[in-house]
Amino acid sequence: MTRPHLPLTDPLEVTRQLYRQAISARSAPELAVLIAFVARFRRYSVFNTALIHAQRPAAALLATAVQWARLERTVNDGSLPVIVLAPFGPVQFLFDEADTHGRALTEAERAALLAPGPAPRANWEQTVEGARALGVVIEAGRVTTPESWTLRQHADLGRARGEGRYISWELVVDGALDSGSRFLRVTHELGHIYCGHRGGHPTGAWRSRPDLSPAEQEGEAELVSILVCARAGCSGPSLAVLQEFMHGHGIDTLDLGAVFSAADLVESRGTTGKSKTRPQKPADPLPGQIGMFQ
Repeated sequence: MTRPHLPLTDPLEVTRQLYRQAISARSAPELAVLIAFVARFRRYSVFNTALIHAQRPAAALLATAVQWARLERTVNDGSLPVIVLAPFGPVQFLFDEADTHGRALTEAERAALLAPGPAPRANWEQTVEGARALGVVIEAGRVTTPESWTLRQHADLGRARGEGRYISWELVVDGALDSGSRFLRVTHELGHIYCGHRGGHPTGAWRSRPDLSPAEQEGEAELVSILVCARAGCSGPSLAVLQEFMHGHGIDTLDLGAVFSAADLVESRGTTGKSKTRPQKPADPLPGQIGMFQ
């Protein structure tokens, strides 16, 4: 069912209302529908896709009026836009294909409106590079603990390594794991970090949220992994696994705002990812914009 549109008297206030709607309590079936929707629209951030779903859950293809014009299609008079956060702020107006008329799109054009290209948005190399830009070093090595990963926090690790003052965390993955298992583990562990379970980022890319119960922390990290893997088109955890983590808790206790932001950071959205040796201060777009809704 299409949700009612809100009057566009104040786009930022409307977006704040949509944000609250997008992160509202959800049952497992509702969450499954949202995950499938988010997996389709890889062109947009997880957070923006959740905003789209809150406004137009039946959306097929979305673009701006200018983008539709380039595809020789015109937005119908009186069509109400879908509001998302713009890359350089504050908001952007999108229109669904059903709100336009004109030339029929080719399959290539339709695919391009869903995703930026045929390759998955998230992959191991991009995720590792994006993490480094945020101060998280990921390395393959020999793990001496029963777990596949060890997590160490070092206030001065960056200075010791000569890699800049933003290095605060180090993840060591078992070098014996296959590539699929490594990616699955890294998305989960980065979910913990980016959701703030290990403390906040020194420049505010994510806030500190260490006081959640173990089940809630595991649930949020697993949901980050589910979202990222679904959008990358690779095998990932299931909602059944998430519900096991949440035994005795409701899925509606998870902070979807923190989860969406973390998933976007795993996909390297909102990070510079330009330097292989010195981490950069993260670019603002997503975490900073989400901050104005919290």
